[in-house]
Amino acid sequence: METTTSQNLILGVADNTIAGRKVSEWVKLSQQQALDAIREYVFHGGSELIDSLDATFMYIAALQTIPEMKVQLLQHYAYFKIIEFKRFGVFRGFPPFQLP
Repeated sequence: METTTSQNLILGVADNTIAGRKVSEWVKLSQQQALDAIREYVFHGGSELIDSLDATFMYIAALQTIPEMKVQLLQHYAYFKIIEFKRFGVFRGFPPFQLP
């Protein structure tokens, strides 16, 4: 999926963090490549990085206004939560969140 100026602005906000850069990278990959990268990141990342990724996914998806990209981000986020559950053996909940 090609990114538009609007998408780049939203992703650019997130690029200021490690987790934000990861989400930005994954959006540019094919669906299967993104899912593979998410799985690898969750199984090998530290819990602080995973917590940061959790909050970042939610933030970027909430701000996204382009329907196709919002769906893609939410699919990635749902997969992330499933893999997180598999790694930790428990549903860790959702991060606190407020729209800006």
